[in-house]
Amino acid sequence: RYDGYDMVVYAHNRDDGASLSHDWIWSVYVDNSGTLWVGTDGCGLNRYDRARDAFTRFQHAPDDPHSISNDRVRVIYQDRQGYYWIGTDGGGLNRFDASNGRFTHYRHDPAQADSLPNDTVLAVFEASRGKLWVGTEGGLARMDHAREKFVVYRHDPSLAGSLSSNQVRSVYEDRRGQLWIGTYKGGLNLFNRNSGSFRHFQHDPANPRSLAHNRVRSIFEDHEGTLWVATDNGLNEWRPALNGFVHYRHDPQDSTSLATDHVFGVLEDGNGDMWFGTFGGGISRLDLDSGRFTRYRMSDGLVADSAYAMLEDDRGRFWVSTTKGLSRFDPETETFKNYDTSHGLYSSEFNLGAHYQSASGELFFGGVNGWNAFFPDRVRGATAPPPVSVKREPVNVKSLWPAS
Repeated sequence: RYDGYDMVVYAHNRDDGASLSHDWIWSVYVDNSGTLWVGTDGCGLNRYDRARDAFTRFQHAPDDPHSISNDRVRVIYQDRQGYYWIGTDGGGLNRFDASNGRFTHYRHDPAQADSLPNDTVLAVFEASRGKLWVGTEGGLARMDHAREKFVVYRHDPSLAGSLSSNQVRSVYEDRRGQLWIGTYKGGLNLFNRNSGSFRHFQHDPANPRSLAHNRVRSIFEDHEGTLWVATDNGLNEWRPALNGFVHYRHDPQDSTSLATDHVFGVLEDGNGDMWFGTFGGGISRLDLDSGRFTRYRMSDGLVADSAYAMLEDDRGRFWVSTTKGLSRFDPETETFKNYDTSHGLYSSEFNLGAHYQSASGELFFGGVNGWNAFFPDRVRGATAPPPVSVKREPVNVKSLWPAS
């Protein structure tokens, strides 16, 4: 489906059984073979066949015990053995074996302590040691592959080393093999594999080096081994020497502070520069030497100020999905080119978390009305806003950090 700009748009067509099953996209994943998988809100899982330019749908069938357990697909993940793990909203975890087309279900059973802790699955991750970790609305689980059961970790107010919150949103392994757990209301956890306990990093108003907020949006480690934690009250840089965090927050009186405190995501570009997507503040680039931010917002040419996702193409340009379209940003010239439905996008509103970049450089962005796939170098015909001068002003870096 070529529209003149090489942006291929895929959407649901009720008269075409080989079209996308639903237009509301929750998850996008490209597996080890380059095959695209798309999870929807209510109409199951889709696998794209490039040769046929068609989708194979996997949907729940009540009379088939080997069909997917639930059609609301939140997470798609492929492990090293080639199995696909599908996390659903209300149907637990599924293991899909592509060799026979069967799904194996893992559900929560209140009578079984070693079952999945909750049927809403929000994160799946295979650690370097081959252990599969599953984050749910009811706790964290590590799969025992031999028994096909789970070791479950939950919050227990009577145990200081238990998980800080049962609402697990992210699981991240750093280069030292340490496992970090991000939660929705309980801050950040560091797992101790030897003791099976957790070290908590939570917001404490009396401690200026504590985590800025207990709602963790994303966790990221840069090429130097620095851990970054995005929250709903600013950005956190973990400093082991301080045994705490350095905070970066929005300051209305400082134009080189973080654009807003609601940070969605983190990206490190090919030059080692750190970029942050925000809700309501566009994107911000951090100068690691000075601690100053350069902001890029609608007034600078970005199509909208809520940046859901950023991907860097092979030429060092950023593609930013927003609430009002897609922007291509050139950091060398500090200019934007914007794309909307007139350029082939099926919808101008995207979804948080629905983005992926394949090994071949193809970019995928999912939205409320289907998903878009394209090779950046083939896209042309965008609208360019008037040139805008981006101001940079000096700032005392200490003003960005809490008092020690």
